Amino acid sequence: MAPAIEIAKVAAILAGQRQINPETAKAFTLQAIGLLGRCEEERTKEINQRAAIARNRAIQAKRESYLSPEKFPAPFDECLRIWMPGKRLEDREKCYRDYVMDKINGRKICSGGEGENPDVSIEEEAASWISNERQSGFKRGIFQFLSEQFQTWLPKYEAENRRKRARAGAEGLKKKRKQNG
Repeated sequence: MAPAIEIAKVAAILAGQRQINPETAKAFTLQAIGLLGRCEEERTKEINQRAAIARNRAIQAKRESYLSPEKFPAPFDECLRIWMPGKRLEDREKCYRDYVMDKINGRKICSGGEGENPDVSIEEEAASWISNERQSGFKRGIFQFLSEQFQTWLPKYEAENRRKRARAGAEGLKKKRKQNG
């Protein structure tokens, strides 16, 4: 709530040139408290609206910073090239397959172990999904959604792969040192 000095100032402004007795002072004070409370609500509402606008602008700027195909539906291989420039086609496909399998696995975990078809393995479901995407390409909305999702997933995936390779390299070095005595 507002400090007493602010309440007193607002009450004095409300009273104006009127004669103030204890009962009218109490009424003006209650009115001032209500007014200050309403002002605080409006201020909080305005701050929240400005923050939401700033978040939306940041999201839009991030979306616009991603490269995009010239026409839609965009071919599968072109989208992979945009999302993972500088990688070989085989690496792009493996990485995207791992992304799809990760998403399918997450969906199965969230649904209690049951996907759309519990008789189909994650690898088969991912292969089917990728086959459909390869045939139909990506529409603009799907491409933008996947761009955001994939760009947040990819750094974590690459970091995990670096850790795996480092562990494997350390194990190999340890074995080699053991053999050489």
